[in-house]
Amino acid sequence: MPSPTLFIGLVSHERTGYADSLGSEGLAQRLQRAFGDAHLVVNTRNLADEQGIDLSRRTVQSSLSAEMRADRQWGRFLGRDTGARWWLNHIFRRMRRLGRLFVSPPVSTVRRLINIELSHMDLLRQGLDSGAPWILVLEDDAGCHDVNELSEGLRCLIQSANGEGLVNLSESFTFDELGVTRLLTADDRMQWAEDSGSTVLRCELPATNTVCAILYSRGAAQQILAELERIPLEPVLPIDWKLNVALMRLHESTGGSEISSWFVHPAPIQQRSMKAPGILPT
Repeated sequence: MPSPTLFIGLVSHERTGYADSLGSEGLAQRLQRAFGDAHLVVNTRNLADEQGIDLSRRTVQSSLSAEMRADRQWGRFLGRDTGARWWLNHIFRRMRRLGRLFVSPPVSTVRRLINIELSHMDLLRQGLDSGAPWILVLEDDAGCHDVNELSEGLRCLIQSANGEGLVNLSESFTFDELGVTRLLTADDRMQWAEDSGSTVLRCELPATNTVCAILYSRGAAQQILAELERIPLEPVLPIDWKLNVALMRLHESTGGSEISSWFVHPAPIQQRSMKAPGILPT
């Protein structure tokens, strides 16, 4: 059987607040039908629970501290830690972190983070096993107004792709909120759907706009998955942060020559859970 052109993996769970994403009218299945030559896997398993991973309040606290370290490292990597806005957000997070020493989040929050992380990694493995040259991993809060345009854009991008990398397809935060505006330039070699009005921007450094919707080239997926597997499960990091840590490590080990990152702008996918007011970018 020939390999699919595109592997689509959907991260979800049985009690998701976005149950619509699992049905025939969910984004994943609609995109599979529109794209045609795509293989879809929906992952609702709680792999951490299945493995019986033991967690405690200490696990929660070490996770919170690890996230603060990742925030500082990411800010330095992107050159954001020289700006007042970044420092205000960082100080706010540090104050919130101190408060959580006394009012600790429940262990269940960290267990969910591990389940999400393992689901992402499992779908990357299945994508590689499928033989597909491109792997799209969606979270179940991903939404799209025009699936046909998304399908056409993916086809154009795949046909014009130049090099190994990942493509951010979701609009979770603005470029200013992410702190990547100055790192972006139009990449004329990478094409999106002609009539969509969107363009593909290349980022000077590997960066993500959360893991809501990321398209990975096969080579990038192999390198990223191997790096994720080298990072211990504990201290627990949200997969958004853990992917950023993996990208920083890969960038350092290769001198920045291996993995590129692109952003489709305006993004064809919206992260529905990020529309709530007051959420700060991580």
